[in-house]
This record gives sequence, C-alpha cells and structure tokens, in this order.
Amino acid sequence: MDDSISLRNSHESFASDLGGTVDQGTPFAALATETLSIVASALHSTPAMLTRFMLVCRRTADVGARVRYASLMLSGNKGRRTLAALLSGTPTSLSYCKLIQRLWYRGWADSDMHLNSALLAEVLPLLSDLTALWLDVNPLDATHLLKRVRKQGLVREQSHPIFAIADMASGSPSSPMNLPRLGYLRITGDPVLGGLAFHRCLVSLDMAHVMDHEELANFASGADGTLLGKMLETLSLKFGRSVNLSLAFPLLGGVFPKLRNLSLEQHFLPVLNIVELVAVDPSPFPNLRVLVLNRLYSYRIPRWGSIFPYETFSQETMSRREVYELGSNGVFGRTTLVYPVSDTWSLTFGQQLELHRFVESPLTVIPQPVGLDWIAV
Repeated sequence: MDDSISLRNSHESFASDLGGTVDQGTPFAALATETLSIVASALHSTPAMLTRFMLVCRRTADVGARVRYASLMLSGNKGRRTLAALLSGTPTSLSYCKLIQRLWYRGWADSDMHLNSALLAEVLPLLSDLTALWLDVNPLDATHLLKRVRKQGLVREQSHPIFAIADMASGSPSSPMNLPRLGYLRITGDPVLGGLAFHRCLVSLDMAHVMDHEELANFASGADGTLLGKMLETLSLKFGRSVNLSLAFPLLGGVFPKLRNLSLEQHFLPVLNIVELVAVDPSPFPNLRVLVLNRLYSYRIPRWGSIFPYETFSQETMSRREVYELGSNGVFGRTTLVYPVSDTWSLTFGQQLELHRFVESPLTVIPQPVGLDWIAV
C-alpha cells in the first residue's frame, strides 16, 4: 500500500511539473514504452526533469537511462573516472556499457592522456551497441592509442588465413566481433587513427585533420578494395597545400565509388577544376548527391598539446562554403552559404555526431567543442 501511494504521489508531482493533469484511469507508468521514450527524449535537454521522470517507477527509470546514457563525452579527470567505472566489471557497469550509442573522447587537454587512452582501448570492446565514435586525440598520443586498440582487436587487418593456424590450434577458431554496429566515425588528430575505419562497413567518416600527400596516400591505399571503400556513403576530408586535389579527386572516386555526400577543404581549393571533374562522363563519383567545398570554421584550441591550425585562413574564408546539390533534373545546383546560418551540413553530414547529442547544444549555435579545459582564439 505504501509503495502504491508513493508511486501515485511521484506520478502526480511529475505530471504537475509538466503542467498536465493525472488521468486516474490511465496510470502514467501504464503508457507504452514507445510513448515513454518520446517523453524521455523531450526531457533530455532538462536533466532535472529527466531525473524526476526516472524516479517515477522502474519502467521510467529504464527508459530514461536509455536516453540519458546513449551519448557519452569523456574528457580529463572526470572522463578517466567514468572509464574506470565502466571497466569495474559490476552488473551495473556492464548494463551501462550496453546503453552507450555515441561516444566522444577528448584526449587533448589532459596531462595523463596515455592513461586515458589505455582505459579507452579497454572500454571500447564492451560497447556492443556503439553506433557513432568521435576521437578527438592529441597527435602526440595517436600512435599509442592505435597500438592499444590494435591489441584489443579493434583494428581490422587483412591477412591470409594461414596466419591464424597457430591461434586456431591453441584457442578459439574465431575472433570476437568488436564494435559490430559502428557506422559513424570522426577522427580529430593524427590520421594514423584512420586504421580504425579500414575493413569496416561505415556509413560516414570525417577525417578532421589537415592531411599532407603522404597521409592521404596511406589513407586511400588502406581503404581501397575494402569494405570501407566499397560501402562508405559520406566522407569529409581536409588537405594541406602539398596535395594536388585536381589529380587526387578522380583517384578518390575509384576508392569510394558509392559516395553520396562529399566534403573537401583546402586553402586555395581549385573549385572550378573540381566542378568540371564532377561533370565529366563517366563521373568519378557516379552516386554523388551533395558536394561541399571549403566548409571551414575556426576551432577552439586546447590548453595543452600540439596545435595544428588551418593555414592562414581568414574568418571570412572560414565561414563561407559552396554547396552543390543534385536536383531532380539531374543537374547540380550551386548555393553559397555562410556558416553557421544554414544547417545544410548538419542535415546531410553530421546527424549522428552533432554536438547537441553530447552537450545539448546544436552545432549551428556552438560550432566548437566547449568546456573548462578549452580556450577561444
């Protein structure tokens, strides 16, 4: 009796906070799970209200947890404590690991970045439902992190089956399928971490680092002929001045033939040459629907770690972009947009990795990662 009274009081209090009334014939907790999920999603931007929603009963607690813990941002000491908690092996920690769908790891502003990256590499195999991964890694730590994730079996590499004979004789005949649902990957930092993307059936890949010729060649050769190259639909790349994009563009078309959305950024980008290459028959990107040229904006720079800014971009240049979209008549139409007035990029490229999914702020309002360990320049 006391439990029912407590539940009714909690229900009435929560409904009152929402400005609604209580239907005595239809208890709040008796609503369909899908309806409760919609309510929890609407309350996600107000943490206090979502907490009260989760306190109504066990069902609302479970539904609210799936919304609250679907996105996780890891940074600094707080992120390290979270990683350690997820690795504790308790039933609670294992259940939380299954709830995480989007993860943003910020490894720049941390004096113990090697420790954090080691913990991250151990946590990732536990995230069976992870869909979107954003690695914001200091280039000084990128190689160390890649070694760690390779040790955990997260880097897929092509090798002849004969290499597995010894392992099959002494252990399991198969290796675990780590991160089976990963479809969206953004890498900010050294492009060596692109090895995480190879041989994966990704939907979207954003290499948010200015690549030179050698880095681009390594990336393209690693993706060519693999699941990544054959299946990728959305790609964002940034290039240094040393890259001849007029020559690289058709070669990238051979590596990623199914691309539908492509974003290219470079100082003195040869826009005319790129547009002419798109128009040739046969096109290097036969399935391309959206082409964005020089979507640029200034990033906030971390207090610690190496800084790799764009090369002498003015604020005016960084806020302007050219968007080419394929119309119903089969012709690309051009639109010049000023960032962040338009949300065209968000609708096409960044739905799974938008900042508001991590910090409740839309990308068009706050385009840079924010926090106590970041400063504006």
